[in-house]
Amino acid sequence: MKKNLYILTFLALASCTAPIDINTRNAEPKLAIYSAIDDSIRLQRVYVSVSSPYFSSDTAQAVLAADVSVERSDGTMYPFSFVDSLAAYVSQSEFGAEAGYQYTLSVNTDFDEDGIIEEYFATSNTLDARSLDSIRVLPTPIMGNILHYMIWLQLTDPPEPNFYLIYVSQNGKLRGGTLTRVQNYRDDYPIYFNGQTFDGVLLEVFESQQSIEAMFGNDPPPNSYYFSSGDTICVQMAHIEKGYLEFIEQCQQSTYGSNPMMGGQPSNITTNLSGGAIGYFATYCLRPKTAYVP
Repeated sequence: MKKNLYILTFLALASCTAPIDINTRNAEPKLAIYSAIDDSIRLQRVYVSVSSPYFSSDTAQAVLAADVSVERSDGTMYPFSFVDSLAAYVSQSEFGAEAGYQYTLSVNTDFDEDGIIEEYFATSNTLDARSLDSIRVLPTPIMGNILHYMIWLQLTDPPEPNFYLIYVSQNGKLRGGTLTRVQNYRDDYPIYFNGQTFDGVLLEVFESQQSIEAMFGNDPPPNSYYFSSGDTICVQMAHIEKGYLEFIEQCQQSTYGSNPMMGGQPSNITTNLSGGAIGYFATYCLRPKTAYVP
């Protein structure tokens, strides 16, 4: 029986977005579309590609002949053009997502090569920006030696259900930026803090590469990296729609496997794209907080 399971691995960075590589397990190729647009004013990107078989070593192939655009709910139109060097469609003018607006991504292409142009679209509502109350970088001694630090964050959460992404930068360089590694939070599960103040650990980091090896040997966890005294740490929070968070959660479960006590990998990855395409289109605002490693 053919399994309808999609494994997705791609970058969604706070400062830029990188190509999708969507693999299907023994399934027919599908059109894969991905774009995440934050409020940074820059040339935005949309990735349009063909999914590849799960057991294939080939990377996803970009779809070259597509008409791509993003329209804001006030009628402002942003056309995109394909750029070979990026294997992506890039906006012809700089723009960023603005809170309170809905954005619609349109991709028109003859994907099945039957001579008829198919239309694919997705909409995303840009939610209001949320700011962290504070972040702290605290040294945590082990056996009297400081081998690692904890990044603590404090957030006052409104009463309605909310969903967040967290990006961490060290000295201006994004850490853990792939969707399979990005920190994501929902205020209703597994830690219930809806309408309350959340004060907890965001990330555990280490003092040096040697301290990582001392604790984990040659098999460190995927988010392990180290900070040095005096480093500048920037934590950016994105307030996102529930569908985008579910999409990321399912990508992470598909990559690393979900808890066997809680069921297997998802049979379908959430998408907001029409026409049978896979992937996601998201817009959101980012708000930074900065701290220093003591």
